[in-house]
Amino acid sequence: MVDEEVVGRQGRKIATLSPLSSLSLSSPSSPNAQCQTTLRPARPYEGTIITDIKGLTEAEVSTLKALGAVEVKSGCSIPVNFR
Repeated sequence: MVDEEVVGRQGRKIATLSPLSSLSLSSPSSPNAQCQTTLRPARPYEGTIITDIKGLTEAEVSTLKALGAVEVKSGCSIPVNFR
């Protein structure tokens, strides 16, 4: 899979779309079209805490993590965004 680039009228890269559904926006006026921000759609389990979850296989835990779930070590905190 290859990233696709969007090029503006002046021939400078203004965006890159990756096969993993992220969109990186660049400033065409900056040197080397540096990445300004990356947009990614929310994953279905984004921010779901699965620390000490029981009854799942390693493959299932890995899948949940790929879909946005997180494991938190004791004493740590993570920011949670509610929509």
